[in-house]
Amino acid sequence: MSVLCFASQGDGGGPLNCQRWDNAWVVQGIASYVSSLGCNTIRKPTVFTRVSAYNSWISAVMSVYREAPKLAEGEQSVNSGVNATIAAFKKPQA
Repeated sequence: MSVLCFASQGDGGGPLNCQRWDNAWVVQGIASYVSSLGCNTIRKPTVFTRVSAYNSWISAVMSVYREAPKLAEGEQSVNSGVNATIAAFKKPQA
């Protein structure tokens, strides 16, 4: 069974995750526009940005961070519990 759940107001910037044939989960889209009229409203579609259109940019940005960044004093990392760490990134010095 395949189900596409639409985003609701406040979900802008959230991911559209899909499971591939090999069972890996990938981010296929980012909610770009969500109607203020609510979910699944006729003629008020949710609009997603296609993440694959930005693969080269994402790779270029991520290549700068070959390892987890060192946190400055006072900065904190947050473990999301899904094998990912979100940290405050700073622009690398040239």
